[in-house]
This record gives sequence, structure tokens and C-alpha cells, in this order.
Amino acid sequence: MHLLIAAAGSGSRMGADRNKLLLEVAGKTVLEWTLNAAFDSNEITWIGIIGQPKDKNSICSILKNSVKSVQWINGGSTRQQSVQLGLAALPDEAQSVLIHDGARCLVRPLVFDEISKIVSKGQAVIAASQVTDTIKKVDKEGEIIESPPRS
Repeated sequence: MHLLIAAAGSGSRMGADRNKLLLEVAGKTVLEWTLNAAFDSNEITWIGIIGQPKDKNSICSILKNSVKSVQWINGGSTRQQSVQLGLAALPDEAQSVLIHDGARCLVRPLVFDEISKIVSKGQAVIAASQVTDTIKKVDKEGEIIESPPRS
């Protein structure tokens, strides 16, 4: 299975001074946590990291001990453009692909494996978990207008 990791963000929405995937969490960068899950997957055989050219050196330094093939792919100005560039960069033999938001670093190898098996059968899949928090919709003034059901 081929995996594209979208890693072209800037971290500006969270007030970071760099790409949030390069921030450390518990001694590793966010990207390292994501990569470790991909490396431990039994199904992932090829990984493409889609990033901004300014982050290439920092990201490639993380990849020096990669246990699977990892290819750098220059991203675009939007997530959609970046994913399109990633899809265009897939090797010719690629039959199926997973696309993962690199900032979602708590993914487990088993998720990649189980999703890969479903995708290999020709199904489209979105991995998600059910919302457990209470969500409130507010208007422009900040007044609560709705509490959507968790289901």
C-alpha cells in the first residue's frame, strides 16, 4: 500500500513559529510519531511526504533512519493542491493509496493495516472516531444557537 502524508502546513493557526509537524511532543516531532506508525504497519510499503520546500531539510533529516522507502514531494499552496501533487508523484505501479494528515500523529499501525485491506478491495474509506465532546454552534455574536447530537 502507498501512503501520502500531507505535511505542508505552516502551524500559523495554532500560533506556532514553524510547521506544526516539526514541533516536539513527548520527545519526538509530530511527524516522527506519524512516520513510526507507518513504518510499523505491515501493509505500507511506500511513503510520500508532501511538504513545503522551506521544510524539506528539516523533514529529510528526520528520515535519515527510515526503514521504508520515503519520497519527498513538493506541496502546493493549499491542501487540495498538495494532495493532487502527491497523487501525481505516485509510482506507476501504485494501485491504491492512503492519504493521511501528518498532524494526526496518534494513528496506530493497525489503523493503517485495516484501512489498507479495505482500500485494496476497491472501497473508499475515511478513518474517524465518534465525537464524545459536547459541541456548541454559535452565531457571530458568540451566542449558542445549537448543540448538535453526538451521534
